[in-house]
Amino acid sequence: MKDKHPLPPGIQAIYSEMASRHFRSLEEVNAFLQRRMDEYNAAPQAELGGLSPVQMYDLLSGDWRGSGPLRLAVLPPDVVAGSAVVGAARLLLQAAGVKGGLQATATGNLSRAVVREMLDRMAWPEYDRDEFRFAGKVLNETDVWALHIVRLVLGMARLLRRRSGRFHTTQLGRTLSVEAAAGLLQVDLFRTLFRRLNLVYLAPVGPEPTDPLQSRAALLFLRLAAADDAWRSADQWEAVLAPDGPPVREVHGIRLSFFGSRWLRPLEWFGVLEGRDVPGRYPNVPGREYRRTPLAVAFLPFPPELLQAVRRA
Repeated sequence: MKDKHPLPPGIQAIYSEMASRHFRSLEEVNAFLQRRMDEYNAAPQAELGGLSPVQMYDLLSGDWRGSGPLRLAVLPPDVVAGSAVVGAARLLLQAAGVKGGLQATATGNLSRAVVREMLDRMAWPEYDRDEFRFAGKVLNETDVWALHIVRLVLGMARLLRRRSGRFHTTQLGRTLSVEAAAGLLQVDLFRTLFRRLNLVYLAPVGPEPTDPLQSRAALLFLRLAAADDAWRSADQWEAVLAPDGPPVREVHGIRLSFFGSRWLRPLEWFGVLEGRDVPGRYPNVPGREYRRTPLAVAFLPFPPELLQAVRRA
């Protein structure tokens, strides 16, 4: 029976070398294995995208704040001004910070009146306020999906809480709602969304309970930092950022990928990517292209050796 999980070529080579040698004691065997494994773990591996096992472990085990090679940068307020998430979050935190807070529905969402007020005040890519007004419908929180996600992430970050039928800003939320703390707010919300929110919720379609790429988010961001500034479609960005991701299903020649909704759109919300509409496959249904912004390089700093390793791969 064929092994479903074959050993990497480098490990196979070590075992083959060990089988061809004569050892006089178990200590010699252990010393040989220790030396060769140390060499293997420090060497770049093609199957790891040009990184060594040690580099990959450090990258994926880091917390993006105090450990690992990715440390999200706290940038000045004017630099993160292009982050729609920060702008909408500050609006919500400041509104919920006044006496009485913001009214909540029985299901735990923002009231329709609050949703309409926030929609009129917030700036958001892809959103055209006139389209909402033309529709003439009563808007629930989930109708304005971006606002819904921001409210969820604020709650998960413990900056906003619901009590007695109203949303209130926490003490930490008040601290981060001021303009001078915009860089800290960007870091906190970015970490919360990509590390704690199940990204499947952003596009709840498909059989998987969790997004298969979320545990490797730092690797995707490393590849983003190492990329160029060209405009790319969602499929092209998926090939750049997740070339080793699981196969994408196809139905009638159409790829059923959720990469754009779960990764590229939230990165655009944070100002790390810039998006634009382009002609799509079907009339009146535009596609979307993205390119990296200067904020991406400043916000996602990586050691030069990691960037060079990814570019060489």
